[in-house]
Amino acid sequence: TVLDKVGDKYLENIFNKKQTLSKKEIKDYSSGQLSEQEKRTIEEKILNDEFEQEAMEGFEAHPQAIQEIDQLQQKINHKIQRSSKLWKPYYTIFLLGISVIVGSVILIDLFKEDDNVTSKLEINKTEIPLNNQIQIKELSDIEIDNSSLLPEEELVIASDVVLSTPITLDNETNYNSLEMESEVEEILKMKTIEAVKLKASIKLEKGPVLISNIAVKYIHELLTVDYRDLRPIQINSTNFQLSGLPASSENEESIVLTDAPIIEKKIPYNEYLRDAMGLFRNNNFKAALKKYKIILEQYPKDLNGLFYGGLCYYNINQLNNAIDHFNECIKHQHNTFQEESYWYKALSYYEQKNDASCKMILEQIIHKKGFYTQKAEKLLLELNKEGQ
Repeated sequence: TVLDKVGDKYLENIFNKKQTLSKKEIKDYSSGQLSEQEKRTIEEKILNDEFEQEAMEGFEAHPQAIQEIDQLQQKINHKIQRSSKLWKPYYTIFLLGISVIVGSVILIDLFKEDDNVTSKLEINKTEIPLNNQIQIKELSDIEIDNSSLLPEEELVIASDVVLSTPITLDNETNYNSLEMESEVEEILKMKTIEAVKLKASIKLEKGPVLISNIAVKYIHELLTVDYRDLRPIQINSTNFQLSGLPASSENEESIVLTDAPIIEKKIPYNEYLRDAMGLFRNNNFKAALKKYKIILEQYPKDLNGLFYGGLCYYNINQLNNAIDHFNECIKHQHNTFQEESYWYKALSYYEQKNDASCKMILEQIIHKKGFYTQKAEKLLLELNKEGQ
């Protein structure tokens, strides 16, 4: 009959040449009760067939599959008992062989499913930012352009930042040598030249010197974090192809462009930062802020973008945005702009006429006895007099 031929074919393929493992062998091997000779015999069968290896691994990982096959066998036996006498003994062997194969295939599929789940979990892990990327609400370019600058006497211009920030060295400096003294002298010289240009009378002192826990450098006389070794990727910048730009326009960044052709550029980080610092140095705060925004889009925890972006927001009277940026600098793992950020955060609250919050920050500055202590004491005294 057809069933006879099919049964003979499967019996030959399953049990003859390859010495396929029987269910009993699988159960005995998994139980660990075999002699060394019996285990070696079964292991030889496993090593000779990749399919057997996968099946055995499956049964070891999912021993309940053996019970499922036993249940399947009981159902088969029950049907056999109810069937006609035409049932032949090797049909049972055939069905048992099929059940072993089916069980093994199911287990292998389970393994594949497990592998897929693991892969998905690993992929999901890679999608989670490892550095807990911050989310600061930035203004759009149009909102920046429509913002109004603070009154001139209240602006923090670039020269103020050059002259009124502490001397900061990085942790690569040898503090107990002439190297530190030499670096301090160079920074004092730079500040002195700035004061002479402005005809400003300011007392410049050697101390206190702040030590940054990351490398720093000065660009256009302004302190920056030196990311040269940490910013290998270029900044993606969107420029507009301008034609017929009026000579009266301040710069291309201050114009709202709608129909101008867009050109995508890739610029090295340090070059892009230098351009941004140049704009800030020229007190072009809106144009500088747009560049700091682009830096922060690619590097959300970039201290240069956070601190100088915060100063830009302060100067265009967007004080909540300024405070958000200074907060990120204060809690940042690198301490380069922490003291400055406390001070400018206090000034932001002062501009908002939020005296309670301003006093709280000033008291923290005074308690720390840092670079801005005297300024904080003076402003706090002023606020207390106004409150009387």
